[in-house]
Amino acid sequence: MDNAKEVLKELFGISEVQAVVIEKLYFKAKTPKDILGFKKYYDLTMLKKQFVGTSYEKLSLVCAFAELDLNLRYKNIESFLEWLFISFSNRFIFQTKKGDFSYSFVLRYYDGNIVYDELGKPVLKHVDCGDNLYFINANKELCDEQRKPLNVGEFYNKLVEYMFKNQDKIIFDNKIEISPVIKTQIPSQTKINKDYEQNYLEYKKNQDKLYNANIDKFTSKLEQILKAKK
Repeated sequence: MDNAKEVLKELFGISEVQAVVIEKLYFKAKTPKDILGFKKYYDLTMLKKQFVGTSYEKLSLVCAFAELDLNLRYKNIESFLEWLFISFSNRFIFQTKKGDFSYSFVLRYYDGNIVYDELGKPVLKHVDCGDNLYFINANKELCDEQRKPLNVGEFYNKLVEYMFKNQDKIIFDNKIEISPVIKTQIPSQTKINKDYEQNYLEYKKNQDKLYNANIDKFTSKLEQILKAKK
């Protein structure tokens, strides 16, 4: 077998036309030795994924997955998520420690209105992530450790970005020993908003008290000056 096409035909039981297509799509400039090495990856992937179809269809599926697994998932978040949801189902796949990453969100009142500071700018709340495990369910959704799907938002985006940049921390083996998780009570958005609103009202009350006290002092001083001029 002195060329890639012949090796593909022999190893995977496909026709010459199919071998030409596969070679052009996935094995350009590859040697027969490269394809022999790929055969082990093919066998392991088929064992895990149990792809069904003709020999050509199964080879095409494994090649497409290999493109994600060995290349694209390291290049962009979209491909990483595609690979993640293809690769895992109904299992824990990631763990974070407190402070691994932080995220921000705009504070809102109970009625949904944005909280603004004295300069008229939206108030941002900065939060560190906690000690948590993350799970992928059968619907291919990223979930918290209670297996509740995470809402897409600032936290979700930052978590996915952190996972993308730290793919070496992905839990590949279900039997891996997972570090004990110290429960971190994360305040809800509603409680954070309520606390901020209460603090802001107290701040305004103190400011009003200081303002009134200064007005009284100013008025008294002004009256003294006017009396002295008479």
